[in-house]
Formats: sequence, structure tokens, C-alpha cells
Amino acid sequence: MADLNIFHYWPQETFLHRMDPRIKLVCLLILSITGGLADTAPALTILTMMVIALLYVAKLPVTKIMAEIRIFLLFILCIMLIHALRVPGEPLPLWAGGRFFTREGMFSGLFYGWRIILLLLLSAILTATTTLSALREGIQSILRPVPFVPEEKIATMFSLVLSFIPLLLDRAVEIAEAQKARCVQKRKNPVKRLSCLVYPFLSQAFLYAEEVVTAMEARCYTGRRTVSGFYLTTSGLLCLALTILISLVICIVL
Repeated sequence: MADLNIFHYWPQETFLHRMDPRIKLVCLLILSITGGLADTAPALTILTMMVIALLYVAKLPVTKIMAEIRIFLLFILCIMLIHALRVPGEPLPLWAGGRFFTREGMFSGLFYGWRIILLLLLSAILTATTTLSALREGIQSILRPVPFVPEEKIATMFSLVLSFIPLLLDRAVEIAEAQKARCVQKRKNPVKRLSCLVYPFLSQAFLYAEEVVTAMEARCYTGRRTVSGFYLTTSGLLCLALTILISLVICIVL
């Protein structure tokens, strides 16, 4: 089994693990919106310090999680380069052809990549401190008062997505290690190397999905399950209020 822990549940006895999943979902939504609106270095720095503090409060392996985010760095780098090329501004002749890059585009891409990393860390904190069943019930509880919304189907969809992400990431690492053991990386054709990784990964993903659908149909799954009772606590409400206060400071003052 590949050694990958990001987006996995990490059992611990901490304040975040005991918190109401509805509070955690609302705080994640607020911080995600705040990160999208933050466009200055001080604002993103405050968010980063807050995320790091949450990682330590949850007793998560910070170094390991930061190392595992490297699988997303290529995607983030591509986004940063697109911003550097498309955002108009003062050109940066750093190298031959560097006139196509702009100072404003580089900063825009840097901030965008920064936001994506923060969002990944927030998602990792949520999934590491909350079981899938609690997340499902929390989403269903939040959506229940909304009219004309199938909260059971939406909650089931989110729980399936969250359960598939770590499985697929684990499988991707296993396939990459298996291909490396077969010296596939020594092939000169990059398309061939990529196809050797993508084809088995996609086939495994569709196979997993088909197995889950078959299992759910065999058990006559309808989404109607006994929902655990959630109770708002003073500490949870204080955490929500603190999150709102910090978000307002970042959006209004910074």
C-alpha cells in the first residue's frame, strides 16, 4: 500500500475531532471564500498562520502533509504560468522570450497558487478530523431546511467523492511506483510514459465506481439512514464566531 495520508481520516483525541461537523463545514466554507477574496500578502499570511495552527491543534503530521501536497505542484505551477502570461502589466525580460511574462501576472499567479495550497490544507484538516459518516450527516443536516433540495442525494454524493479521493490518490502512487519498478520512466517518448500511468489509473477508477454502484444496488441503498443527533456547544459557537471575525478583518481591513 502506498504511504499517502492526505485526505484520510486521522483518529486523534483533539478539540477539532470532537467539534460538530456542521461547524467545521461552515468554517471551511467561510475560510475558502475569505481565501478567494484575499488579494494581499498580509491577508494570505494571516490565513496561512491560522491553517498551520489548526494543523497543530489537530495533531496532524504537518511535515508529511506538506510533502504530500507536492503531487499538486505541477497543476499549481501551470496555473501560475497561465496567469503570468495572460495578465497584462509591466513586462519582465528575465530570459529570451521573457517579455511575455508580466510582473502583475507573476504576483497574480503566486497568490492564486497560494490560495489553492491553503484550500488543500483546509480540506485535509476537515477530512482528517471528521469521519465520512459524520460529514455526510453534517451536510444532510445543513441542507435539510433548504426547500426543494434533495439533501440525502447530495450528502451521499459528497461522501462518495470524499471516500474516492484518498483511494484514487493511493492507487495513483501505487501505479507510479509499479511503473518505476519496470523502468517505464526511461522511455524517451513522454506520451508513452504518460499513457502507461493514465490508462491503468482510469481503468481502476471506473472499476472502483462500478463496484460501488453494484454494491449499493445489491443492498437496495436509498440514502435514508438513521441520522445522529448533533448538539451545538459553546466552544463550537466560539470557534465559528472567531472564524467569522478573522474573515471580516481580512476582507475589510487587509
